[in-house]
Amino acid sequence: MEYGHLLPVILATLVVVQNSVNIADLGVATSSNQFARTLGGTVGMGTRTAIRKAIAGSVSIVFWIILVAAFPCLAFCILLPRAKKPEVKT
Repeated sequence: MEYGHLLPVILATLVVVQNSVNIADLGVATSSNQFARTLGGTVGMGTRTAIRKAIAGSVSIVFWIILVAAFPCLAFCILLPRAKKPEVKT
C-alpha cells in the first residue's frame, strides 16, 4: 500500500505548526511535530499489528511493548510546560 497521497497533508500540517510560533521557537515546534508524527505512527502500527494478530488468534508481544512505551511518552508530552504568551503593550 502506498501512502504518497498523504505527503501534502503532512507538509501542510508542518507549515501550519511553523507559522503559528515565534521564530525563536521554530526548532522546538518542528521537532515536536515530528515527534508526534513518529509516536502516532508507532502506536498506529502497533495497534494495526495487534488487531491483525488478534484476529488470527494471538496478540503480538511487540504491541504490548509499544503500548507500554507509548504511555510515558504521552505523559511526558502532556507535562511539557506551556509557552507564555507575550504581553502586548498599547
